[in-house]
Order: sequence, then C-alpha cells, then structure tokens
Amino acid sequence: MTHLLRFLLVCASAVLALGCTRQAEEPSKPNAPGAAAKVEANRDMEDVLVVLLDKGNPLLIDLTTLQVTRPLALPGGAVAMSLDRDADRLWFLTRGTGELVSFDTRDDEPDEHLAIGRGGDSLAVDGRKAFLTFTHQGIKHVELIDLDDLQERQQWLAGPALNVVLAPRSKALVATQPRDHQILVMDQQTGQVEKLLDTRERGLKPTTLAVSNDGKQVAVALAYGNTVLILDENLNVQNQIPTGEVPDQLSFSEDDEWLAVVLKRSHAVQILDTDTDAVVKEWALPRDCQTPVFGPRDKKLILLCGQTLQVFDTTTGEHTGSLSLPASPKAAYALRRPVVQAIAATPAQ
Repeated sequence: MTHLLRFLLVCASAVLALGCTRQAEEPSKPNAPGAAAKVEANRDMEDVLVVLLDKGNPLLIDLTTLQVTRPLALPGGAVAMSLDRDADRLWFLTRGTGELVSFDTRDDEPDEHLAIGRGGDSLAVDGRKAFLTFTHQGIKHVELIDLDDLQERQQWLAGPALNVVLAPRSKALVATQPRDHQILVMDQQTGQVEKLLDTRERGLKPTTLAVSNDGKQVAVALAYGNTVLILDENLNVQNQIPTGEVPDQLSFSEDDEWLAVVLKRSHAVQILDTDTDAVVKEWALPRDCQTPVFGPRDKKLILLCGQTLQVFDTTTGEHTGSLSLPASPKAAYALRRPVVQAIAATPAQ
C-alpha cells in the first residue's frame, strides 16, 4: 500500500511538472525566430498624419495622441503635396516660390529643392517624374517635368477637367470632365487621349477620383448618380457601387478592401466594401467635412472638416477625437514609420 501511494504521488508530481512546463512555454510562443525583433520594432514605430494647410506650414500630427508634434519647415507653406511611397519621399509644391521640395519621411528633413518656376493646383510624383496641373482661363493644363533635368518638360491641355490623378500602373493620367459627363484617359508621357468614358448611362457629373494603393484601380464619384465607378488596371469600368446622396471625396483603405466616400447632400461618410458593395460603416458629419483619410492599418478614419480633424474608430464605429488646426486642411497622408527622435546633446565631461 505504501509503495502504491508513493508511486501515485510520483506520477502526480510528474503530471504537475509537465503542466507547469507547458504553461511556462506558452508565453514563449511569440518569441519564435524574428518575433522578438518584430515586437521590438513595433515599439519603435509611430503613426503620423501629414496635413497640408491652406495657410502656413504643413503639420505632423501624432495619431496616437492626436497632438501636433511639429511643422515641416517650408517658409510660406505649400499649395500641393504628393507621397512617393516607393521612395519614402513627400513632395511639396511651395506657395509663391515655384519650388518642389522633397522630405525624407523617415527623418522629416528636406533633401531636395528644385526651382521649377511655376505654381499649380495639384502635384503627383512617380519616381523622377513630376506631374503638375494648373488652370489658365478656365482650362486645366498638365505639365510633365523630369526631376533630373528641369529643362525637359512637356505640357498639354486637359480641357475643362475638374480633377486629374496619376494611375502609375496604367501609365496614364485620368481626368474628370463633369460638364461633359466624361472620364478622360491620357497617356502620361505624351498627353495623347487614349479613351473617353461617357458616364451618362451610369450617372451624371463625374467629379473626384482616387487611386488604390496597389495602383490597380481608380474610383470615380458620379455626383448626380449616387454611384462610384471602379475602373480596373486597363481603365475600363469594372464595378458600379451605389452610395448615399451626392458622393464627393474618396479614399481607399491601406489594403484597398474599403473605400471611404463623403456624401455632400447627406452630410455623412460611408465606408464601402469594394468586393461586396456593402456599407460597412456610416457616420453623420458636420456640413464642412471633405477629404477622408484612412490611418495606418485602417484602424482609424480621419476627416478634414473646416479647421478641424475628426477621427473615427473603424472597428467600434465610435468618434474617438477631434483636433483644432490653425488653418483649413487641404489634404493629408497617413504614415506608419520608425519613430523620429531628436538626438540629445552629449553633456560636457
């Protein structure tokens, strides 16, 4: 009996020890090769919003605290900006000085100043090519500038276009002509018109455009059709998504699975699923809200409203904060990047 009891006690101890060992091993599961480095890397990442204002310098905003961290040093401010994600560069068209200035998104330092001698309405940079639009006597012009040779320029007319975007995967510029209910597709090197898409069978007045992050789709708002058209990589109509009243400003999510649409007449914003066409979320907005911007990893939706930013949680649907700005925001880009830290001076010994 004593031997049997002793044997059972030994077995019980072994089972308990095995259980404790397994419990001790469980937390170490994430510490597989590379996991510790990933956790450490995540701690050193920050989510920031770069906001272009209609007056003054662009601002950097910490999206975790929703606080302005610092302005970017651009005397006089800028009228347009473009993000070249492949090169980690933010490009600005300065106000009044006719310069293109680029900033490295990893350290917020200007690294290139190019005097182009012209202002403009919008800017798109793809590698070492800049596409600038400007309006003269009601006619939209597009200028292609070689950033390695500023004398190498081409210019062409985009007619009475309202908006022009660069579709880099398609090697084309896409423009909306709301008065004629047309979408214009132009070769990005020559400006030659490759196709005209008439929207009247689907809806009237094509206005704003958005290019997906993978460059394979272009969304076009039809203001008087309560519809968004999705163009494929060949810039043919791939899908037609119904929206609320008078869709206006558009933005793709980081993974391109969602499309945010600001509704002018409804004073609301919808998030649409680009695969199922379903409305994922919808929020009422103040009357002066315009551009939607998805935060990194699509966890936040930021709206530029009047002189404020309004922030919504895309998971819970809650309005999570607002931030007053010194001037009206014109455009914004959200970035997830390594933390930019100031280097402290070494104390004298």
